[in-house]
Amino acid sequence: MKKSLIALSLLAVVFSGCDDDPAVPVVEEKPIVLTINHTWNTQELKLKTWYTTDNGDSIYVSNLRYHINNFVLIDDAGNEYADEKYYLIDFVEKPQNSLSFDLAKGKKIAKIRFTLGVADSAVNASGALLKQFLDPMSWGMASGYINFKFEGNSPSSPTGNFYYHIGGYQPSVATARTLTLDVPGDALEQILGKNTINLNLDLEDFFHSPNPIDISTLYDYETVGQPAVMISQNFDSMFSLSK
Repeated sequence: MKKSLIALSLLAVVFSGCDDDPAVPVVEEKPIVLTINHTWNTQELKLKTWYTTDNGDSIYVSNLRYHINNFVLIDDAGNEYADEKYYLIDFVEKPQNSLSFDLAKGKKIAKIRFTLGVADSAVNASGALLKQFLDPMSWGMASGYINFKFEGNSPSSPTGNFYYHIGGYQPSVATARTLTLDVPGDALEQILGKNTINLNLDLEDFFHSPNPIDISTLYDYETVGQPAVMISQNFDSMFSLSK
């Protein structure tokens, strides 16, 4: 008898506030919160902890920063809700970051699209973001912004260190990447107000998907050019969404 009363009480909470049709739960209009997590092969990424790349190189991370921007939340009906802000993610200063989006409250989000790096050539050439990203993520207006900065140590490097400062916005050397990811989970979770979505960056994929990076030969690249373009193609595989 007690179990039946508890079950009825839970149903009353879920369906309370519904209009004429008691079978349809009320959508809770909470902001969508996107939590950015950093991992190495799905495990929590930590500073100055040794990891092994797919190529067999030992590395540890001392610096990881990147620009991420122009988020578009796409609901299950295909409607798009755009946030045009630019964000600088600094793993050293803040290993986990959360972004809140009020623009799609009460919607079932099916996909999220965003850009890693500053893709807009006018923004790069004009220095429109210099006040926000001058130090340490800009080369100046001629070369634009550093989209992704990754530094660390490795015995495979001739110097014992590696530096990957990836940027470039001109068409032949552009490195910003726009990604569209599916949001996992069912409608009921979001209807009941579970509004947090995890955006995961797995740094292990930086070194091999789809382009293998051998630290012994490519260990210091801090300019625009085809090696940067090759490295930027690995960004796509680094990101995923989870509930």
